[in-house]
Amino acid sequence: MPKRSRERTAKLQKLISQGNFRHNISVIKKGTGEIVVARRSASKTPADYTACEFCKTFHMKKNLWKHMKSCVVRREYYGSSNVECEKRIAAVRRGKSLIVNAAFTSEDGLVNELFVRMRDDDIKQVVISDELLCREAGLRMAALGSKRDQKQDDVYRVSQAVRTLGRVLQLARETVPDATMYTLIHYSATAL
Repeated sequence: MPKRSRERTAKLQKLISQGNFRHNISVIKKGTGEIVVARRSASKTPADYTACEFCKTFHMKKNLWKHMKSCVVRREYYGSSNVECEKRIAAVRRGKSLIVNAAFTSEDGLVNELFVRMRDDDIKQVVISDELLCREAGLRMAALGSKRDQKQDDVYRVSQAVRTLGRVLQLARETVPDATMYTLIHYSATAL
């Protein structure tokens, strides 16, 4: 590929986007660090951003639809069929699903379903960053059984129970910044 060609520039941009996406996923898993976004805006939290499902760059949720209209990778994906390219899609929902599926690899996908449906805020980030809370969420989701056996609000109840544990951990982190649910349980057992 010749230097400064469109093909070379596009491939380099795709490589950069994939690297930034992997970095962002590791930041989401750890719960610490800064995410790399396509366009920064003042005083926004990581929960305000989600990924484009095609180019995997992070954009503000409220502006993702604008990016999707001009996303080069999306146009390449659909090729010359303008029908699919102009079709309205749920970009934010698909972006959240992409992030959750990339960050959490579980065999049955139950935890993924829970995190996709959970509200994006500080509590969700605390839950995602703690291994024991993720395991608890997985066990509770597995206990619900198959989708046809679940009642309407079962996933919501699991979400609220895990969020309550996340709030406990968030309060503990105000006094001990590197606290995890495991250290809280271990400390309370030795204190008795």
